Amino acid sequence: SQACSSFGLHYKLPKLRQLYQAGEAAFVSNIGALVQPLTKYEYKSGTKSTCVGLFSHSDQTAAAQTLKCQVAGASPKGVGGRMADVLAAGSQKFSTSSFSLKGKKTWSEGFSVIQ
Repeated sequence: SQACSSFGLHYKLPKLRQLYQAGEAAFVSNIGALVQPLTKYEYKSGTKSTCVGLFSHSDQTAAAQTLKCQVAGASPKGVGGRMADVLAAGSQKFSTSSFSLKGKKTWSEGFSVIQ
């Protein structure tokens, strides 16, 4: 259901291109943060839950990093850190870590796993 039949990939990402062509990587486009599907009327009337700061870049950045757009700030912790928490606490007790290459970021913060 992709709207276009071709798209570009930076030439410095040959491994990603190879993985995509082998069917081992995918791209997800045109995503947005919603608590649940809603119509324009439902949004304007406030009859359904919406994300905090739906038109705010900083709130949407936090929503993307936590996958909890209905909760303000970074209190839900990051999705990467929460995944590492679950893997470390599971029956196989995986040794995990979560980090960011660009300083402290919400995405890599867990409740138990600290970046």
